[in-house]
Parts: sequence; C-alpha cells; structure tokens
Amino acid sequence: MMVQALDLTISGGYGNFLFDSSRITSLQSENKAFSEQSFILASLGAQETVAETTKITILYERDPILRNILYTSLFYDLGFATVQVGPYFGLFNTANLQITPGLSMALQIGIPGLVFGTFRSDTTLGTGLQVPGDYVQQKSELGLWIWGTQILTKFIIQSRSFSEQKTASLIIKDEQTRYILVADIFKKNVPYQVTTTIGYLTMSRSYITTATTDTDTIGAIILGLDGSAKINSQLRLLGAFEMPLYCWGIGGLKSPADTTFFYQVTAGCVISFDPFYKP
Repeated sequence: MMVQALDLTISGGYGNFLFDSSRITSLQSENKAFSEQSFILASLGAQETVAETTKITILYERDPILRNILYTSLFYDLGFATVQVGPYFGLFNTANLQITPGLSMALQIGIPGLVFGTFRSDTTLGTGLQVPGDYVQQKSELGLWIWGTQILTKFIIQSRSFSEQKTASLIIKDEQTRYILVADIFKKNVPYQVTTTIGYLTMSRSYITTATTDTDTIGAIILGLDGSAKINSQLRLLGAFEMPLYCWGIGGLKSPADTTFFYQVTAGCVISFDPFYKP
C-alpha cells in the first residue's frame, strides 16, 4: 500500500477554568463562589492518507471535561460530503473502570467552497452507570461553515459531558455547552494562518442522588485566538489562547472574584513525513 502522507500532531497546554473535580458536594451548599481549578491539556495524533479520498486517524486527547480519550477513525471524502466514523476508548478515567468503549460519527455535507453543514456525535457504548467507577463520555456538535474571500466563518454549537457513578448513591456530571462564532482568516502563499473565536458558554457540575440534584453553573463570554505557522514542508507550529472576558454564577452559585484571571493556553506542532512505501 502506498502511503501518500503521514502527519504527526503533538500539543500540550494548561488552563484553570474548570470546576474542582475532587468535590462531592456543590459549591452552593457551602455558600462558596466559583474559583479556578488547574488542569493539563494534551494531544497526540497520527493521520495517514492512504488514498486521495481516504484517511486513517489515531488521536489521544486529555480534555478538561471528557478526561482521557483515544480516538481511532476512518475519514472518507466524497467531494460534496465527508464521513468520519470509528470507535473511541475512555482511558484510565476512574480507578475501578480503566477502559470504556464508545463510537464517534461525523458528517459534513454541502457545496465545496461555498457552504457546509456539519454534525458529530460521540457516545459511550454499554449499560451506562450501574456501579461505582462506571462513567459515560458524550460529545455532540452542530456547525455551519460559510466561505468568503480569504475567510471561513463557522457557527458552532458544541456540548460535552462526563458522568461518573461516584458512589452507590451519587452520580457526578460535568458538562459544558459552547455557542461560538469562528473566523478562520487565510491567504494564499502566506505561511501563517489566524483563527479568532468569540462566543458564550455554560459550564456545570451536578451532584445527583436518588432524592436531590444540586447543580453549580457558570456562564462566560469567551474570546480565543488560534494560530499556525508553516516553517517548511515538514514542520508547522501551532498555538492557541482562550479566556473568558466576563463570567458569572448562574442560579445560586456565587460569581468568581473580579480579580480572578481565567485562561487556557496550548502549543504544539505538526510534523509531516514524505511519502514512503509500506509493503
């Protein structure tokens, strides 16, 4: 089989806009305000183009909401539509259940160079939450892409959630929903590319028992900046920064202190290898 291209992506990052994952009671129940919680981001992936219309991807991600997850997927390009499907695996996210399987499906359809609609759904397979250590990872996304002169505009709604059976009587669910506008600015024969993001998100942590459900929820207006720079045909550098411009507690949750600075920053690279022959 002739491999047409092989790309390796490596990135890491750090942020602090997250609920405390060690808590088992709500902030509201203790009359506390939302405060920063540090987390580490990581991504390691390989994408191999095996034919003009077909790619195979293996991707590990450490996500603040979904935790550790390994994707394996097949990508097929039909011109007017692209289809991506494959299994994924939650990795070592609880002490009792080290690996849990799921299925990821994505569809993009439209008129090339003009407009595309996108849909994605990731969900854990199995019996759900039954014993302590069980967990469910879910991700869904709807998008509309519109091409213009040297700019690609994306309208995206994205939801991610992680539900864990913490004890026999307690389920904890972390969830984030984002409504964002993305402007992807590009120009031919220029080795760099810049993407700006602005939008609104809600993030919540729910403590669910048979008798009650306590939910802490925070809202935020966010601004993000992503960039890439092509050094040569084998190396491209990546960088991104996102921060809440303003955030506030929703319902009974107290807002964070005005002096608190929330952020998320990542950096990485894409390494491309020349085609080579695989027997």
